[in-house]
Amino acid sequence: MKQLVATLPFCRGMLLNQRRIELWTTVLN
Repeated sequence: MKQLVATLPFCRGMLLNQRRIELWTTVLN
């Protein structure tokens, strides 16, 4: 359980990063 709590912020950062990349690809296209 403690490990899951530790990975939550990391997963959130990955999702935000992916969304940012998608936004940039749409802007460049």
